[in-house]
Amino acid sequence: MPYLEHYITVGDVKCKHGSLYIFCRRCKECWTKPIWLLDSSALSHFCFDLNDFIEYQKYKPYERTLVTTATHTIYMKGKGAVLLKHKVNSKTVRTCLEHVLYVLQIATRLLSIGQFLL
Repeated sequence: MPYLEHYITVGDVKCKHGSLYIFCRRCKECWTKPIWLLDSSALSHFCFDLNDFIEYQKYKPYERTLVTTATHTIYMKGKGAVLLKHKVNSKTVRTCLEHVLYVLQIATRLLSIGQFLL
């Protein structure tokens, strides 16, 4: 189960390799455990690892949605629920995120700040 410990706000931030942070595979290789990043510009939660999902519904080819960022077009493969383990007031709790989109093209798990405000 992913553990929510480290987070940064991304958007169109470039990494040390000169790529957009959410697409950089070299940055992903440096991480030792799953990391979720808070993103104030993401419209949904996104995950690239199917193993993170506790429930998953694969989209049919005609249901796949594409999203265009400033420099990339990405396709949603499906959606589901992810269980996160994190700390609240020094206690470890679990939170189930629903409607997390499965996207292979990204290298970062993204949490949408906007989705938490709905």
